[in-house]
Amino acid sequence: MADLSWQDLLRCYDHVEFSGDREGVLSIANTEILNTVLSIDAEESTLAGDFNFYPTSDISGAAIGDKIAVHVGAPKLSVGILAQNLDGLLSAPKGFIEFPPRFYVIDGRLSDRDTSAPQLRSYRAVVSLIKLVADAATFLDREEQKLFFFKDGKVEVPVRYSEANLKFVETTAIERLVKQFEDPLHRAQKLALLGDAIATLVRPQSEPVRFERILLNVDHLASSLDDSYRLFVSSFSYDKIRTDVENASLDFLTRIHKTFVDVQGQLLGIPIATIVVASQMKTATTCGVEAWTNIAVLAGAWIFIVFLCASIVNQFFTLSAISSEIQRQRNRLEGDFAAVSAKFVATFDSLANRICWYRVVFIVIAVVGLVGAVLATFAYRSLTAVKMAGCIW
Repeated sequence: MADLSWQDLLRCYDHVEFSGDREGVLSIANTEILNTVLSIDAEESTLAGDFNFYPTSDISGAAIGDKIAVHVGAPKLSVGILAQNLDGLLSAPKGFIEFPPRFYVIDGRLSDRDTSAPQLRSYRAVVSLIKLVADAATFLDREEQKLFFFKDGKVEVPVRYSEANLKFVETTAIERLVKQFEDPLHRAQKLALLGDAIATLVRPQSEPVRFERILLNVDHLASSLDDSYRLFVSSFSYDKIRTDVENASLDFLTRIHKTFVDVQGQLLGIPIATIVVASQMKTATTCGVEAWTNIAVLAGAWIFIVFLCASIVNQFFTLSAISSEIQRQRNRLEGDFAAVSAKFVATFDSLANRICWYRVVFIVIAVVGLVGAVLATFAYRSLTAVKMAGCIW
């Protein structure tokens, strides 16, 4: 099978004099066109069926410069779209909501290769508008090409427009409206505002003209959205953000400080349970009261240290949870208010530094407690000469 593409078919369309429904005369202007029609004629059952384009007479002796009669029908949709005019192109499947990747319009000889044609620029702009409006709508039925909004009831907007409508499309207004959604900040809220504005605009109109109403009022929608968004943003002023951050910072500071307060009472027990208890030990050379007193004092010191370390480990877990919450709040601020988030970075850095400092303090406390317990153990071993295992057995 010949390796022909849509571009080969476009070259043929450009040199066809369309004389009627599915009929035309092709001028073989160059080698590419000649090779294309010869390939189609040679594989009529395949290429001719897909392209729906083939010579209607014998072309075995055709040469460059000849004119031949051809059948020109609509190719398979997977190949491309052939339309008589722009309205025919819009009527293609999903033609109102998607700009077709491959097409040829007989009137004006427009194709997907053209980028400067005013009609196609307007068509592309309307498709970009539809994509935005679809995001603002509750639902887009792509098969029926119909938008649905729900505001005080259901509002249906069939997406229908014509070549005549495209002549009056204000592409600059569409670009202005689309540009308002380039910044991801509050995009969901802006889409909700746009959806409400569209539903309010088209509700009084009959369904067939609702989308035309949108096209005629794009500039109004852009201005309305801008005003509504300014009103919305006023509730997220810098002062309010600063107040919220300061309140959250105060709450985090309180929770961080509480982790130290929870073990503060036990700190006073470190010298008592480790160093002071060593002074209560007595020299023991026999299995008597002195020996049992020494081992009881040492056991008490180590029990205290074990509970102290367990409490410190628990506070480490609490600080980790607080640190995760602080990071989540920071990420949310940077995501929702990126424009001003840099002004509050120092607050979150200060909280992170304080958590780090508290962790160091807890480690020092644990080390001091363990050192005291080790000193108490050393005192016990120095004062207790008797083997306690022999006293038990």
